[in-house]
Amino acid sequence: MLPAPPQWRTLLSAHLAARSTLAQDVAEAIRFRRQLGLADGQPSVMSGHQATLWHMGIAAKWLALACAGRALNATTAWLVVDHDPADFCSLHLPVASSAQPDVAQRSTINIGDAAAAASQRAGVPPCLAPAFSAAPLPDEVREALTASGNTQITAQLDALAATLTDHQRGPASAQSNALPNTAAQQIAATAAAVISQSVPASAPQRMLFSSTLCRTDLFAATVARMSESQQAAIECISAYNQAAAAVPHARIAPLICDVAKARFELPLWQLDAATGLRKRVFLHTLGKAGPSALAPRALLQTGLLRWMACDLFIHGLGGGATAPSAAEQANQSEYADAGGYDQIAERWFAAWLGVKICPSVVVTATAYLHPAPSAHSPAAALPTEQAVRAAFARAHQARHQPALLGSPLAGPVALARAELAGLAGPAIRSETRRLARRGAYRTLHDALEQYRRENEPDLSALQQHAAAMARELAKVGPLGDRTYSFVLHGAAGLQQLHHAVAAQFHV
Repeated sequence: MLPAPPQWRTLLSAHLAARSTLAQDVAEAIRFRRQLGLADGQPSVMSGHQATLWHMGIAAKWLALACAGRALNATTAWLVVDHDPADFCSLHLPVASSAQPDVAQRSTINIGDAAAAASQRAGVPPCLAPAFSAAPLPDEVREALTASGNTQITAQLDALAATLTDHQRGPASAQSNALPNTAAQQIAATAAAVISQSVPASAPQRMLFSSTLCRTDLFAATVARMSESQQAAIECISAYNQAAAAVPHARIAPLICDVAKARFELPLWQLDAATGLRKRVFLHTLGKAGPSALAPRALLQTGLLRWMACDLFIHGLGGGATAPSAAEQANQSEYADAGGYDQIAERWFAAWLGVKICPSVVVTATAYLHPAPSAHSPAAALPTEQAVRAAFARAHQARHQPALLGSPLAGPVALARAELAGLAGPAIRSETRRLARRGAYRTLHDALEQYRRENEPDLSALQQHAAAMARELAKVGPLGDRTYSFVLHGAAGLQQLHHAVAAQFHV
C-alpha cells in the first residue's frame, strides 16, 4: 500500500481542512453526493473497478475500502465502471488434462448464456447488456478439474452459478415483481455476495455505477463548460493533452484538437443503446446524443469523483496518482507496471478548472492459486510476470548505465553522452562538427566497452538472474498468473488476504 494506511488519516485531514475554507465547493459537494445517494455528513472514501469478477489485487482494494471506512470513521462507496467493455461473463482458470494431470493449461469458460457471451465478444459495455442466465460448468472442464484434484474450484464455480442466478433480476418493487437488471448490476451484486460470504461486513455502504453520473448537476455543468464554444473546447482539450504529455508512462492518448477541420474530441463517451456500443464524442456530435446517453472517460470520471464525491480515493496500480518511486518499482514487483494515469487528472483539473482534487492512495496484492499436490513448488514462491520483465529491463539498462552498478565510469559516460547530444541536430552541417560528433560517439562507446569489460561478472549475473526467474515462472505455466478471479481463491484465500490488509490498518 502506498502510502502506508497510518498516513491516510493525515492526507484526509489535510484535504478536509482545505475544503472547509471553500464554501462554494462544500455546497456543490453536498449536492453532488446527495444526487449520487451518498451521505454528506461524514468524510467519504471511495474506490472501484470495471464490472468483472476481478483478480485478488482488486479484491484488496475492496477489503481496504472497508478497513479505511472503520479506521477513518468515513462512509464508503464502490464505483462500478459499467460503461467500459469488459470480460463480464467469462473466467480464466488453470485446467489440466486427464492425460497430463500435473500440467495446467489456461482455459476460459463462459459463466453466462450465449447471448451474454456474444455481447461480450462484440464489446458491448455491461451497462447496455441485460442480466444473463448462468451457464453450467462444461463437463470436460469439470472432469479435468476432478482429475487434477481441483474439486475445490469446481465447488466454487457451482456456487458462483447459483449466486449469479440469485442476482439475475433486481429487487422487487411495488409496480412489478422484479426490476430490470443489467449485466453490470448482476456482476456487481454477485461479487459483493461472494466476498461477503467469506469476509462479513466487507461490503461498501454504497454501490455506484458510472453510467449514472450523467444524471447529476455537476456532470451537466462540466459538460456545458467544455462545450459552450469552440474556444472552451480548445481550452479543455489543450489542458488535457498537456497533462497527458507530462505523464508519458501512463500512456494516455491525446484528444483530437484539429482547428482546421473543426474536430474537437471531448473526454466523453456516447452510449448507443440501439447498437449496444459506445462512441467517441466530438463537439459537433455532442448535440446528437441525449444527456442520458453520455458517460465520462476515465480521467473525467475520477476527476469529478475526487473533486466533489469523496475525500480519499483508493486506486490500483493503473490509476494510482501516488506513483511508486523507482526504488519501490525495483524492489516490489507488484509495482513494476504502475501506470498512475490519475496523475494526469490532477494536472488537468488544476490547469483547466483551477481546482485541487482529493488525495489518492494505491492498494494492490499479488496472490496465486495453489497448484495441485503433485504439481510444482508452492505458488507463493513464484516470481511475477512483472518482476521477470523488470529483471530483464534492469539487466539491459545496466549495460548502458554504469551508475546502476556504482561504476566510477558513470561520470565519463554521462559527459560523453551530454557532449554527443550537444552536437546533434539538423543545424550541424560542417565537416568539423561531423568529425567532432564522430569523436564524441567513439569516446562514449570506448567508455562503455571499458565499463562492460570491468563489470562483466556483475552484468552477466543480472542477466542470469532474470533468465532464472523466467525459467522458474515457465515451469508452472498458468499457475504463475496473478489475474485469476478472486472467486477461484475461495474463502480461505479471501480471508488470508483480508487478514493481510486489516493488519496494515491495525484492525
